[in-house]
Amino acid sequence: MRDSAACADARSRAAAIDAFVLGVSTRRRVLRSELGDPADLQAWLSATIQRLADG
Repeated sequence: MRDSAACADARSRAAAIDAFVLGVSTRRRVLRSELGDPADLQAWLSATIQRLADG
């Protein structure tokens, strides 16, 4: 049962990361001129995806 719960949790985190990345990439294409420094965006993306992965 614990493996099943762990798998469900992992699937949930993966779905959250997928939705986040899809949303960000779509927004980036639409609002390209408002993004500012790409390094700032990369740092923010990295930190956010790591938080989602950590649960």
